[in-house]
Amino acid sequence: MREIVVDVAGSHGLLALLYLIFRRTKEVVVLDPHRPPSFDTMVKAWASFYPPDAVLRYIESPLQSALPSLVNSEKDVVVVACHACQHLSAEVARQCIAACRDFAVMPCCHKDPHGEMKHAAAALQMPLGAVMDVALIGTIQAAGHRASLRTIDPTITPQNRVLIGLCSQTEARTPMSTSLEEREERMEEAYIRAHRNHTGRLAAAVEGKGVSMQGADEGRDEGEQLFLGTRSAAPMGLAAAAVAAATALWFIRCRSRAGPL
Repeated sequence: MREIVVDVAGSHGLLALLYLIFRRTKEVVVLDPHRPPSFDTMVKAWASFYPPDAVLRYIESPLQSALPSLVNSEKDVVVVACHACQHLSAEVARQCIAACRDFAVMPCCHKDPHGEMKHAAAALQMPLGAVMDVALIGTIQAAGHRASLRTIDPTITPQNRVLIGLCSQTEARTPMSTSLEEREERMEEAYIRAHRNHTGRLAAAVEGKGVSMQGADEGRDEGEQLFLGTRSAAPMGLAAAAVAAATALWFIRCRSRAGPL
């Protein structure tokens, strides 16, 4: 059970009341710039379902000014936001990451102020909201939180993605048990194995045609040296060259649209 649940953009407070009813906490804070009359109606209607000693507060204030003091308190605080519009979900994530707090947001009404996400969504043939949510997941993970995504039934709402960020301050919540150096070492080993397999397949393919494979072992050693960082260049395969050329053309096209640097 968490000490305090903060329901950002909570409006009528239904989500906060559900946390009390299901005994997930004994104190909830609804944070919203406007307190609608329906909040008091909900509290009276459901009063018999949550504990009599439950604490229910409503703070009429923008999250930018009120949330920092809540997430930086000494108590165990978790933040939730159901359909926090446009940039508000990202702002909740930013403040919770800064304070190392667990949070869950369900974004909606996505807006792309600069247009990059719209281009990415069109290229991937995906909805803008889905692309922006995945990008936010990457931001959460890059900041050191353990990030995950859950969904609810899309017939309830098409904006059904729940983005979860868990602070990895404690050992139990550490997202990766291996260090960056260990992961780099494993990747190098994988590259070496892939190069050996490629050389072996090439030798088998040409052996039956009478083509000499003299120097194949030397080539393999050079490949190992390359992947270990002791060589600076190697012949580029046709597929890799095609990808590099396409990437260069795409970059030139983008720069021509954007103008000079």
